[in-house]
Order: sequence, then C-alpha cells, then structure tokens
Amino acid sequence: GGCKKAIIDTSECDNIENQDNQDICYYDIAIPKLDYGFCGKIQDKDMKHQCYDIVYQNIESSINDLAECDKIEDKRVKGECYADVAQLKKDAKICSKILDERWKDICYLFVEKQDISVCDNIKDQRDKAVCYLNVATKKQDLSMCDLIEGQDDIGQDFIVQDHIDRCYITCRQIDFRRT
Repeated sequence: GGCKKAIIDTSECDNIENQDNQDICYYDIAIPKLDYGFCGKIQDKDMKHQCYDIVYQNIESSINDLAECDKIEDKRVKGECYADVAQLKKDAKICSKILDERWKDICYLFVEKQDISVCDNIKDQRDKAVCYLNVATKKQDLSMCDLIEGQDDIGQDFIVQDHIDRCYITCRQIDFRRT
C-alpha cells in the first residue's frame, strides 16, 4: 500500500538502530499525539526543537499553567510557553523563570501593566525603550516620550521611533481634548 501504518507503540522506535530513522519515528508519534514526551527522545537538535515547537503551537491555546510548560525541554519553546502563561495571569514574576533571554524580554513586554519597574528587567535596549513608551502612552506621560527620544543610541532606532510617534500622538490627542 501507499500509506505507512501509524506507529502506536514506541518500542518499535526504540528498536531502530539508525539514529536518524529512530528520530523520525519518535517525531512521527509526537506530532499526531501532540505529546512532548516523544520530542524529548529525539537526538537531532533541530528536529527536537521543531517537534517541541509544533506540539506547542497546537496546544498553546489550552495551556494555562506552568506545569504544562515544565514538560517542555526546549529552552526557546519553554520560554514562549512561560511568556504566554505570564501574559494570561498578568504576572511578571513568571518571566524571571525564563532562561531564553529573548523570550524573557518579550515576556516582560507582554505583562507590563503601566509599571515602569517591569521594563527595568528587560535587557534588550530596543525592547526596554518600547516597554517604557508603552507605559508612557498608557499613562499619557509626554515627559517619558521625551526621555526615550533623547537617548542617542536608541531614539534613532526605527522601531523605537514608531513607538515614540505613537506616544506623542496619543499624549497630544489627550491634550487637545483637555483644551
């Protein structure tokens, strides 16, 4: 026949000598079952990451606690999972558990609630500036817009510039309404 039969029993994979074929076997079980356990058995780094990523993208919307994220071995995907839960629970403390620096910054950006101190945790200068500007925009604080624009290194960044413009526009519209 044209189709290969679905593997249900992992012992079939365990007995495969060739590492690449064994990885593919585990992958072929993990994806339809949406089960991280099998992703963890894959030796090839890229395939393992892809496995965790695909499983996570498919169950992401149903995850609402950290216990689910803890099952993920892949650092980046685990970081994304923590960031999603942090955003859901609006809890910046969760972000500090993230090992992947990029996702840690994104997490703080997700949970910032008009709280400048959350922005201070962000390492990436662009993300930090964007975080400050988000707070400034929400608080309608023009002086904070000025502060970021005055920073030579980051005030010129085009993404930051976009947020600076938004900050000024929002704050000025508020001013117009008041006069």
